[in-house]
Amino acid sequence: MNFINRHIGDHESDLTLLSSQSSIADEGKWPVRYDAVEFVAICADIATILFAGFLSALLSPGSPAPAGLAQACAYAAAASVSFVYILNGRGLYRPTELLVLRSQVRAICLTWILLHVLAAAVEMLDDNPQFFRGAGLLFAALGLASLIAQRCVARILLIKCFSGRRFARTNLVLITDQPPSAHAGLSETLAVLGYRVKGRFGLPTMGSDPDSRKRLSSRVIEHIRNSEVDKIVLEANPERWADLRAFISDLRVLPFPIVFVPVGAASELLRHPTRSLGSAACVEIQPGPLTAIECASKRIVDIIGAGLALTVFAPLLAIAAVAIRLRFSRSDPLQATKMRLQWPNIFHPKVSDDACA
Repeated sequence: MNFINRHIGDHESDLTLLSSQSSIADEGKWPVRYDAVEFVAICADIATILFAGFLSALLSPGSPAPAGLAQACAYAAAASVSFVYILNGRGLYRPTELLVLRSQVRAICLTWILLHVLAAAVEMLDDNPQFFRGAGLLFAALGLASLIAQRCVARILLIKCFSGRRFARTNLVLITDQPPSAHAGLSETLAVLGYRVKGRFGLPTMGSDPDSRKRLSSRVIEHIRNSEVDKIVLEANPERWADLRAFISDLRVLPFPIVFVPVGAASELLRHPTRSLGSAACVEIQPGPLTAIECASKRIVDIIGAGLALTVFAPLLAIAAVAIRLRFSRSDPLQATKMRLQWPNIFHPKVSDDACA
């Protein structure tokens, strides 16, 4: 097959070119596509953890030797790989998940604390714990603060991308059985995410003859061969999957990704997590309550997280206590006693008898 760019002639009535979307200028667009957000977030986490490990080695007591810096960077690299693997397995790098700051902060804290608890356990069993020089409290505090700050910045940037439609353009062909709509539905969602619909094809009705399907697939293939397209999006009801399977098989000759967007009542099932039940696939409608092991592990993580936070903020609390002590020690003891006695009256002033009268 020879994929070249040629002038596109007139097509049949079922091909509707969305010229209004194609005329949108690319000025102000950021050089990041919507599909690349997950990869950029993963790279940002790895770079943040590596920077925290390098900075903690520099700020550690004593002049860091090159070997110590190498050991700290090696531990930071191992921690970053483990951290990214855990969060990616839970699907927390998807753009929609990155917008939920509370769940992101909770997942970061739990994963980061778990990694350092495991590192501390390994260090206790190791005869030469110098390798874990970067696994100290300084690296834990810097890494946790940097990751949370990075998530806040990433959320702000994503909100700007969604609201301002600043994602880089991605050309696609939309094949759907839904009526066309320029300001609602999938077309509007694609426009927000930076996708430019280069062509729109209407699917034949359910139960049509195979000849109409073959004619549609040949028109789609011919259009894609003569245009710059990066992806094929198929929007249809999952109930007609028997007809769609043969149509998708005809499109496999094209070296482009094919994405299926389900619509209708049956599409709600795909929003739930799926699992394998032997050779069958099952959909988890509602998860069960936490088991005793899960509750115990959650409690342990909460205690460790509270202890780590108390350890990190203990110097700040000590400085505040010393400052308060010095403030009252420099003043007259009698005056300090009067100030303490007057504190309840500040928040609960007494009402005079004249005011009551």
